[in-house]
Amino acid sequence: MRAALDFSLGDPAEVAAGAVLGTAVGGIAILTGLVREGRRWIHRALDSLQEVSAERARLLWIGGQLALEEFAIYEAETMLTDSGPLPAGGVTSRPPQSPRPSPAPCTCDTTSCPAPWTYWGPRSRKCP
Repeated sequence: MRAALDFSLGDPAEVAAGAVLGTAVGGIAILTGLVREGRRWIHRALDSLQEVSAERARLLWIGGQLALEEFAIYEAETMLTDSGPLPAGGVTSRPPQSPRPSPAPCTCDTTSCPAPWTYWGPRSRKCP
């Protein structure tokens, strides 16, 4: 990954690919705790990609998150402000989850049931 980033950020024809890789490395850095290295790659990608684009906005946003991880508050605020809102569809999100199933009713006689027992699963719970 480092070699690919180094190559793509060094070649002007591959800067867009370097920005995508930089975004991925920044996300990995947030998850793994390699914050300093992630910030270094983000800064290199930002230096290479000067025009305003969705890739630059993503790099700025992830760079701001990484700066927050190292308590560089002023830099984080600057990067997050400069990133602006991401374009529609710019951040992938999880698909909506299916709703929880309704609880199964108690299978015992409801007049003698001490409490309205329910069970979240395929079988119903029997009262003690």
